[in-house]
Order: sequence, then C-alpha cells, then structure tokens
Amino acid sequence: MTKVDDYLYCCTMEECCHSGDSSCNTGDVCCDSGCDDPLTCSYTTTGCSGSYGSKHNCAWDNSNDACIAGVQ
Repeated sequence: MTKVDDYLYCCTMEECCHSGDSSCNTGDVCCDSGCDDPLTCSYTTTGCSGSYGSKHNCAWDNSNDACIAGVQ
C-alpha cells in the first residue's frame, strides 16, 4: 500500500496538473509537460516521486495507475 491509498478523494482523471502550473486541484493527474491527456500523460512512478511530482504533492495511485496531485 502506498501513501496515496490512505486518502479518500474523488479522482475524476479529467484534468492535467503540470509542474509549471501555479496550483492544481486534488485529484488532478500529474502530467508530463506538453501533454494534456490525463489518461495517457501521467508521470511514471519514478517521475511521480521526483522533483516535478513533489511540486504539487503528487503521489502514485495504484487503483488508477496514475500520478495524482495534492494527496500528500
């Protein structure tokens, strides 16, 4: 179990959160730059826990196989 699994939130997987964004909503997918499809642009597990992912408190969500913002 990862830290993100401990949180209850609504993850719609409809919006991307990029490292350059000033703010992101909890449940947004942390997406690679230049990519705007939350279903295919998620950071990898490594990128999710790296410096870019940490900008918006991104954490890996095992249920959705995606990097999700604002859950740490």
